[in-house]
Amino acid sequence: MVLLTCCASPELIAQSPLSDETSTHAETQDVHLERLPNSSKIVVDGRLTEEIWSTLPVHSTFYVVNGEPEEMVASPYRTEVRMFYNDHGFYAAFDLEQPADSYVARLSSHD
Repeated sequence: MVLLTCCASPELIAQSPLSDETSTHAETQDVHLERLPNSSKIVVDGRLTEEIWSTLPVHSTFYVVNGEPEEMVASPYRTEVRMFYNDHGFYAAFDLEQPADSYVARLSSHD
């Protein structure tokens, strides 16, 4: 199970392509979190082989902070998230695309 938390300053949110003068970033994105029956069995193994994953809505609109001055731009790489919850917990599946030549090298084991 993976938990994703995202924070952005009000200034960056105001620059979002999803923002306008009358709304906030959170108000303009519809995120569907579905409650499923407890009979939905998930094996946390890094594979999305359970049928339930293919039935859930896909969330794929993501932005990254880029450049100087900082601005929010559409992510250049495909990112898909599916999620649901039940009495046993919250489940999220992330399918992320990133070319190997864009990885940032670690400077030490503590980066």
